[in-house]
Parts: sequence; C-alpha cells; structure tokens
Amino acid sequence: MKKIYSLFIIITILSCNGEKKSNIKEHKTYIQTDTLNTIFDSNLNNNEDDIYKKLHTEKENVIEKLKSISNSEANKLFLQYSKTNEEIISKINEKEQILLSKFYYEDAKSKSIIKELANKLSNYQLRFEEIGEGYVEIVTIPSFYYDIFKSYVTDDYKDYIFLISEENKNLYSADAGLVITFTELGERINNWESFLNKYPKFELLDEVKSSLIYYRQDYIFGLDNTPTFERDFESQTEDNKKISYIYDENQKEFNRFIKKYPNSPTSKLIKLFIENHKKMQEEALFELIRNEINKK
Repeated sequence: MKKIYSLFIIITILSCNGEKKSNIKEHKTYIQTDTLNTIFDSNLNNNEDDIYKKLHTEKENVIEKLKSISNSEANKLFLQYSKTNEEIISKINEKEQILLSKFYYEDAKSKSIIKELANKLSNYQLRFEEIGEGYVEIVTIPSFYYDIFKSYVTDDYKDYIFLISEENKNLYSADAGLVITFTELGERINNWESFLNKYPKFELLDEVKSSLIYYRQDYIFGLDNTPTFERDFESQTEDNKKISYIYDENQKEFNRFIKKYPNSPTSKLIKLFIENHKKMQEEALFELIRNEINKK
C-alpha cells in the first residue's frame, strides 16, 4: 500500500470524486532505504537482449544474496530490489510499446505478435495488465516478490508482501470506477486494519495508513463511475446539494461489514455516513467523513 518502496499498488487513489490509477496498482510507490553494497547496475539501455537479460540476472543475484544475509537485511534488499526491478520493467514497457499498442487489434498478425510476446514475458514471470481506456502495460506476476522473499524477510514484511501480492491479482480501478467489488474492497480494508493491529510498529506504517485512507474513502463514497449513492438532482440548487439515497447494494454491503467487523474503525465511519447522508449538504458530509478518516 502506497508510498512504499515496493511496487505496489495499491493504488493511485483519489477521493470519491476523483479517479485512481491503482492496485496496492494503481499507484506505484517507493520509500528511500539505506543501500546495501549494491548488486544493482542502474545503467539501463533499450537493447532487448540486455534488458531481459538484466531482469533475469538481477533476480538471480538477489536470490543468491538472500542466502547469506539476515532477516532485517532481507527487508532492505526487498525494498531496494523492488525499486530497481520496476525500473527495469519500465524499460521493457518502453521497448515493447509498439507491440503493446496492438494488444486489442483483431487481425491475425497482431494476435500472433501479442501471443509471441506473452510467451516471452511468461519466461520472465511477467504478464500483461489491462489498465483501462485502451492501455496495457507489462507487470510482474502477482506472487513475484513474495515467492522470492517469503523465506527470508521478517514476519511483518512477509505478511505485507503477501497482502500486496494478493491485491495485485486484480486490477483495482479503471475508467474512473472500481473494478473490484465493494465487498472485495471491504475485505482489503479489514486485511490492512488487522495487519496494523498485529504489527503496530511496522517500518512502513505511515504508508499503510495512507493507503487505508484512500481505501476507506473509495469504500464509503465510491468513485465517479461507481458511486455508492444517488444525488438529489430534482431539488438540487447551487446552495442545496444533498444525497438522495444510498444504493441498495452499497447499503447491504455496509450492513455486512458492520455486522462482521463491529469493532473496526471503518464501521464507525460507515455509521457516520449513513446517519448524516440525508441531513447534511453533500460537501459538508464529505468533509466530515474525510476528517474522521484522517484521524484513524
């Protein structure tokens, strides 16, 4: 969850009236770390063989390095490697951008090219990800970092990387709307709340809390094309903008979450939203909820 010097995605996430680019995508975030005696070479070029070879070599170097360092050093190596690896993958995306532009073409030649590229990517544990509005990018498979680091990092990092890998199995948002369901988003919120309860002194605590803020906003308000409520357009004026009602599916989801997680800080936020959605002006209500979210 997002600025973590890990790739993750959580998620470029905006508030209810904004759009995210995601998943723990989504937004890719990084945190500065002390560098180990580097096993990374930052001089990348766009030669195809060099880029893919470098991707493979860096991974093998990391796997070998992990065998001789401590758990805490493995944590640092994860942060460093995830940053470096994403830089390499960015170069691969640049290299393959012409082919990626043909991803949705229906002619036989384009389909053949994309299939050939997909086969090549799979050899390096890479895949296509459709990110909306006709765009496709190359990313690691969801379990890429977890598979490498799970046996070497500390327990908190292991659980952290696992949660990220699970979230990266599904695109979070696209085209100004949620792609995952609100129930899935609710479970993401609970997962991270549980994580914080288990590891209150986690090194990336601020980054996890920051991502939870965005998750909670999206869960309660929705995004532009997947809102949780209907506005009262008939009686709406410049000085009178209120919510007409909460959609049934979202009300049911709110009820499910409150019942399942009664002690969750998010349950309190949901109740506050439900209690005031007809009483307050829309912007005042949003400000109230956002202020409460930021306190959690």
